[in-house]
Amino acid sequence: MTARPRVALVVVATVVAVAAAGGAYLVTSSSVGAAGGSDARGVAEGPPDAALPVVDLAALVAKIDHSAVAKLSPVRLTAGLVPPTNRWFSGLVFGNQPQPVFPLPLSFALTSDGFSLGLPKPLASAKAIVGPHVPAVTVGAGARSARVSAYDAVTVTIELLDTGGAVLGRVVLAEGSPFVSFTAVAATTLTVDARFTAAPAGSADAKAPSGSVRGTATVGGTPYAVVAPDGSIGTPGSVRLAAGQSAAWYAVPVGASTDARTALAAAAADPVVGSE
Repeated sequence: MTARPRVALVVVATVVAVAAAGGAYLVTSSSVGAAGGSDARGVAEGPPDAALPVVDLAALVAKIDHSAVAKLSPVRLTAGLVPPTNRWFSGLVFGNQPQPVFPLPLSFALTSDGFSLGLPKPLASAKAIVGPHVPAVTVGAGARSARVSAYDAVTVTIELLDTGGAVLGRVVLAEGSPFVSFTAVAATTLTVDARFTAAPAGSADAKAPSGSVRGTATVGGTPYAVVAPDGSIGTPGSVRLAAGQSAAWYAVPVGASTDARTALAAAAADPVVGSE
């Protein structure tokens, strides 16, 4: 019998990994003899990694032409704050006169001595649908100027100043909030053009939080309310506040239930101060 020649069996395995983002290829091979021979491995190497460039950003910026094309004046903004360009309240800061803003559902505007609030009135034409500010409640604080003193993603704080630049109080608006609140820095009597009167005892409108004074008024067919925790409401609608006390005004939804009116009054008694 003739012996058959012994044949070595070689298994070759190849793995290819492709890095799609960088277009790099890694190829490895291994050969293993069936009789238990030694491994032979090889790695295909590509070019070395490119070195990242060193960029002098300051030098590049210095080569760009710089010029002042306009001066923003006046700017009703506390020093040190970044100018709030392209914000929903930017109209309070820029321009010769402050513009109405729309935190919604209310609209708001600064006046010569305070502020006004109302509900935007939609007007339709062949080319546009607009909702201008329609003042319903105007509050006078004896202010001579105003400035934005703080803002964040949702709220803006406006300081009302006297003739000497001292802060009389701070107004806070919050985008999507139905309230406009004023917190006194010094003892203040606010004059209100709408004739707010104390809600009748036992009525839904009288159910303000404990310690709060609540008044209501109807302007243009829309009911409005004011809540002044620890403050007092005078005639024909003035609000007297000591330092640190606040008052908040809001429109009452027509046909609102007793529970809804109570919830609004409770929220008005604890005004928003900021968001994060």
